[in-house]
Amino acid sequence: MIWAANRRIDAGISSKVESAVGPIKVAIEQIMQDLFNNNIDPMLDRINTISQERLSRIDNIVQTAIKTAREATDKTIDHVKTAIIIESAKQTEEVSKAIVGAVTCVELTTTNQVQAFIDNNLRIFGSLRDAAAG
Repeated sequence: MIWAANRRIDAGISSKVESAVGPIKVAIEQIMQDLFNNNIDPMLDRINTISQERLSRIDNIVQTAIKTAREATDKTIDHVKTAIIIESAKQTEEVSKAIVGAVTCVELTTTNQVQAFIDNNLRIFGSLRDAAAG
């Protein structure tokens, strides 16, 4: 009997507590809902928007840096190609001049040797001819 009375008392207390706590629970849930709807969600949306803007700026900076690096690399490669071509042309011209100089020297030497041969050998024959004729 005491247990049964005790259970009824507990049930009554629980019922009264739930009756008192129920509206408080609903009020807290409403406050939390309002807090999220009016404050936290808009703040998170704003943070997301700011983050997206920052990421977009960072992406633009990175893309610009990549483009600048590519252009600089292309210009450097073009500059190096041009420098190689110019240097090769200079060296080719120097070699060509050296070859022309060597050919001219060989030609002059050969001409001088031929002339000397003619002078030495043909004059002898000319002198002999002139002596025989004379």
